[in-house]
Amino acid sequence: MKKITYSWRYDGYVGISYVTFELFSEDNKTRLKLTHAGLESFPGDVVPEFKKENFVEGWTQLIGTSLKNFVE
Repeated sequence: MKKITYSWRYDGYVGISYVTFELFSEDNKTRLKLTHAGLESFPGDVVPEFKKENFVEGWTQLIGTSLKNFVE
């Protein structure tokens, strides 16, 4: 019960990716590892929002800032 993977699609666009969340116990804390695989299947050359760097920025904001602030 420490790992879950979701498929990730956008209606009207080709491509599918998989987002995996893994939890690890470290020094009386919990570390979250997020992996988003398959980004190359989205049309990033056509839709700029589908470029890898945009996903990295979004996940960093969501997990690294928003979730961290919510939990703390």
